Amino acid sequence: MDTPPDRVRSEDRKQRYPEWATAALEGEDVGSSPGGEQPKFTATVEHDGGRYAALVKFALPGAGEAAERWADLLACEHLALEVLREAGVSAAESSLIQTDSHTFLEVKRFDRSPGTLGRRGFVSLLALSSAYVGDVTMDWGQADEQLRAQRWIHQETATALSRLHAFGQLIGNTDMHQGNVGFHLLDRGALPLAPAYDMLPMSLAPSRTGVLRATTPLPPVAPRRAGQLDHLQWAAPLAVDFWERVAASGLLRSKVLLEVAGQNAARVRAMGNRFG
Repeated sequence: MDTPPDRVRSEDRKQRYPEWATAALEGEDVGSSPGGEQPKFTATVEHDGGRYAALVKFALPGAGEAAERWADLLACEHLALEVLREAGVSAAESSLIQTDSHTFLEVKRFDRSPGTLGRRGFVSLLALSSAYVGDVTMDWGQADEQLRAQRWIHQETATALSRLHAFGQLIGNTDMHQGNVGFHLLDRGALPLAPAYDMLPMSLAPSRTGVLRATTPLPPVAPRRAGQLDHLQWAAPLAVDFWERVAASGLLRSKVLLEVAGQNAARVRAMGNRFG
């Protein structure tokens, strides 16, 4: 599509995104409104080098404690993806855009081609498990073993998925269901892991009714089956890096979360020492 309705110049995002967020909350069609935990809209961001498709999550930090918490968690998600990419892990590219009224997390869509905006095939772990494993309650590490045995994925992909799951455990991501990870579709051969997305400390999220849960440090994490120790050993330094960035970033408003981030950095470092 040459002129998508959700197009915006990169330099105009701080002006347009608040308008689109208001429209999305009022039920208007802004490009499209993908489902999920957080309100969001789509955008086609135009810049001098071309254009790209994005999903934009948003929160209004001045709209109460729950909204402030979600704004802080959007910053956490941005930092988690940043840590993964810098460690050489395929993770969605994101930008954190903060205005006086809103916090936006813009995530480049990896299921769209830059420039032409054509679709790139994607299938969730949930869809594959439903069709070929028959158990959608398995964690990512259990499911990847089943898919590898059926030759849907290579061993390296299974390892990458288990490592990602270990990282999520160490940053308090309690929402790693099978719909939150997936693979690129190919005409033939094993499926490659798609970039990581929706990776954030959901243990700190408000309840669905908007109630803030008790903000407590990360509970101990330990390997539960063969092979998990190696993945936790790999993930621990990245998780320490994440919590330290959260504590030092200046992006969060909640002093409680900043304190917990510092505590979690120390706790994960201690866990890493025990992992060996």
